[in-house]
Amino acid sequence: MNFDVYYAAQDQTDFTPPAIWEVEGLIQEDRAAFRVLAQDDAGVERVVVSYSTDGESWHSLDLAYDGDSGYWQGQLSGLSGKVRYFVQAVDRAGNVSMSTNKGLFFEPEEHTIYLPLVLRQSSGR
Repeated sequence: MNFDVYYAAQDQTDFTPPAIWEVEGLIQEDRAAFRVLAQDDAGVERVVVSYSTDGESWHSLDLAYDGDSGYWQGQLSGLSGKVRYFVQAVDRAGNVSMSTNKGLFFEPEEHTIYLPLVLRQSSGR
């Protein structure tokens, strides 16, 4: 896993990390979609989902900001195994916050599509 270290400038007066208000993950087959609501008065610079499918190796996905919804979003494909993840947000002053589901890590919700079944009776012909 690669790490990015953030430092605040010496004259920086903002020491408040961004707030992570909402974390959502959906998984369908081998694809997962993530959506995070993170806010900061100075502005959020970056939101990252760090995930593992085997509990040993971890990878990171940078989320993209959607100005229309106000959420940071991203998708992964080619996944296998049980996905666990946590979220980090960085503000423009270099402050970092992390949401880990109280140390249990998040698991994306299974997204299942149910299609209606239509039965047709035969007319006896």
